[in-house]
Amino acid sequence: MRNSRTVWLIAVLGGAALAGLGVLFLAVGLDKADKIASSLGAFVGLLGLGIAVYGLVATRRSSGGSGGSGGSGGSGGGSGGGSPAPPPRPAEPTGERSVVAQDISGIVVTGDDNDVRG
Repeated sequence: MRNSRTVWLIAVLGGAALAGLGVLFLAVGLDKADKIASSLGAFVGLLGLGIAVYGLVATRRSSGGSGGSGGSGGSGGGSGGGSPAPPPRPAEPTGERSVVAQDISGIVVTGDDNDVRG
């Protein structure tokens, strides 16, 4: 329920901001509105770029640097300088209706106990 409220709040605030900008642009005239819109567009573009770079850096840090570049997989790549991560331990089903799946993204065990490892 909280997530739905957040989405509605963002939508209402975004709509109000767009309506306010529309009124502002009508009040100042076409030439000045064009200049303001260009400046706002550049600012929003740079803000989006900064958020994207931050998200990329945060994702790489949280993954622990475990080969996110998709390189050769050997010990020669990367800028970490530490020892390579140990191999994942093998997964076994934990209940009679459990299923084990393993791929390059990690191990996921589902079924009776809903055990998630990775």
